[in-house]
Amino acid sequence: MLGDPRSDYADLVCEDQNVQAAMECITGFLRERDDWRRLVLRELVPDGHLCRDMQSAESRYLKCYWLDASRCPGIDAKDAADCFSRLARKKSLVRNDNGLQKVGDVRLDVLRSWPDIEPHLDDLFRQHIERWNNIGQPSIYEKDEERLFCRLYTQGLAEAGLSHFSVLYCGDDVFAYHLGFDSNGTFTWYKPTFDWRYAKKSPGEVLIRRLLLHCDSADIEYFDFTRGMEHFKQRFANNVVHNKTLIVFSSAWDALTYRAMAGIQKLPGVVSHAGKQLRKRIRNVLVTLGLR
Repeated sequence: MLGDPRSDYADLVCEDQNVQAAMECITGFLRERDDWRRLVLRELVPDGHLCRDMQSAESRYLKCYWLDASRCPGIDAKDAADCFSRLARKKSLVRNDNGLQKVGDVRLDVLRSWPDIEPHLDDLFRQHIERWNNIGQPSIYEKDEERLFCRLYTQGLAEAGLSHFSVLYCGDDVFAYHLGFDSNGTFTWYKPTFDWRYAKKSPGEVLIRRLLLHCDSADIEYFDFTRGMEHFKQRFANNVVHNKTLIVFSSAWDALTYRAMAGIQKLPGVVSHAGKQLRKRIRNVLVTLGLR
């Protein structure tokens, strides 16, 4: 299982040919143990192994409850060949790009190999820390373990041919970075940074424009902004996918009462108030019986 409370996406990491065996191990393990009540898996990829294959396991072995989790906006360009170039022509993006061009020659370099990427990481960390500190927030890259983790996964993905490290230059100066990935026609927006000293030049907007133009020329079919409906993402997104939360119950009774209580929470007004009182009574009974 690959996941973390801060993960945009979580899933079972497994080769396709081994999925059935892995799912049988998981469901068998859960059915054999009696020292658990609920298993909660959050931010599951909707088309990932767990979402697809737990559906069949649910009907055969387990009692599950599915909920929508975070919304994940993106740009779907499969049926619109000019989608990215059209977005890159937004007036504000073009205006900011032209404004930066007056300072110096603007170019976006895309780096793929670890020897090319590694020398830039310390500067990416610096930009990220300064940007977040200037708005009164801590940066994750203030922690040694986060910087080490970033180095390790960037190296691993670069060696696997999946890393997409962008450097936005204005003249000889680096105004912004983006650490992302692309695979199977999908570009993943992950860690953007820009130099806070040049914030008034809108390097973030120029970075997005140059990435859109890159996706247009690189036959990318989907630009995945990952989870979170920030305003800047909504400016460009034409598609939204919901991650999933999966709750697995050890007993049918626990699953039934959870579903009933979840349904009561959705009821409006007076009915909802009465339902909540009933829910409290049910909970008290379950505690008395040792079922909760």
